[in-house]
Amino acid sequence: MPKPTETDVLESAITLVEATLELNILEWHKRDVINGMLWSITQARGKYTTRFRSTAASNARPGTKLQHEHVVTRKALTDAILREPQRASELLGTATGCVVTIDEHTRLTRITREQPHLRGWERYTAAGIEIIDTDETSPI
Repeated sequence: MPKPTETDVLESAITLVEATLELNILEWHKRDVINGMLWSITQARGKYTTRFRSTAASNARPGTKLQHEHVVTRKALTDAILREPQRASELLGTATGCVVTIDEHTRLTRITREQPHLRGWERYTAAGIEIIDTDETSPI
């Protein structure tokens, strides 16, 4: 069986989440399914081989510990999907993974806590983290 493409993973995840949202089940079970699918989507290329990487992670020495980050936090996406289930497909399509160093992860966590109004790439800018789109090989 051939390895699924990123598009295959996204479409399958959307199908599962949309079906789950229709079920008369506990919200926490819906959250668990959404959370799992967000991980699946953002790791479609691999946990540490995501399309987006910080410059520091890209230049890190072999063996350096890295962190898989969700550009828009899983909590924010999950909350949005549960609030607006009709937009589940669109919202899941925004799930993006980014590999950063542990130091950058710490800075992102602090920014998220101190400036909760910042979303997505705004958090990276505020944390002073330069990101490379490996499909374009240029900073964003």
